[in-house]
Amino acid sequence: MSLYNKSEQDPLSPPCDVFLAIKEFYAIEALTAVVQVENKLEPFRHSHARWSEDFAVFKNLYYKKLAEIIYDYTVTVVAGEMRHGYSQASSYILGYYDDDAKRAFVYEECQFYTAKSILEAGVQVFGSPVKWKSGYGGEKWCAIAKAGLYKGVLPDTLFIDHCVDLTHNGSIYFDKDTPLVVPLRGPELDRYKFFLNFKRYCAPLELLKDSCGKEFDKLLFRAVMLGIVPIPQCVPALSTSIVQNEQVLLAYAPITWGCEDLTQYPFETDVCFEDNHRRSRHWRAA
Repeated sequence: MSLYNKSEQDPLSPPCDVFLAIKEFYAIEALTAVVQVENKLEPFRHSHARWSEDFAVFKNLYYKKLAEIIYDYTVTVVAGEMRHGYSQASSYILGYYDDDAKRAFVYEECQFYTAKSILEAGVQVFGSPVKWKSGYGGEKWCAIAKAGLYKGVLPDTLFIDHCVDLTHNGSIYFDKDTPLVVPLRGPELDRYKFFLNFKRYCAPLELLKDSCGKEFDKLLFRAVMLGIVPIPQCVPALSTSIVQNEQVLLAYAPITWGCEDLTQYPFETDVCFEDNHRRSRHWRAA
């Protein structure tokens, strides 16, 4: 799949609103917890067993798709940040893109490489002993690259939970303008940070008070009608954006990454790094 053709079902689909997606993720987690706490699920009743099966199918699909989006986004933004190595770091990858390459260009062309090698190269170029100038790369980006490598190692639920509050040198790392997700900036970023703090301390039932998606809301309504969970208060009507975002996420087709191993590219150390006199160079466009 091309980065600019995100869904095989609908090539013109909008990017995923990561805030809405993560709110729904924690609502699913909350519903799971409420079902366990209430202990009113009767697996030998056909209606309850059918609900439990439908919820498990939806939950697994949702987690899989959200993890795929976050993984592709993580690889993409790590690839974009590494291009600053040539002018902003004491070492850089010889033959890789530099600052002359626009971020959007790198986001598209980096698909030439394997996703794993981009992340592994990121750990190497962002981590110690490489020195980065303020505001670029460094340990924060090293942590982001490492987080991407947890995909497939950790269960999807733990991978997602680990990534949601990762930060780079300026903000939450979901602020990059890619075709994959709606960047979190301004008031929306503030609301996102508030939500992350709120979900840490609130009771699970509190996370069920907002509409999250059509499929999720149908499962929640069935659970209430079957007496499996109590009635959440103040659930608002579904908006078009919420319905559409869930559809975009569930239809997501992952990026098909390439075969080139970026970790095989040589490292170059700049002995004049502190002088800031390094000039642009020619690089191969993948």
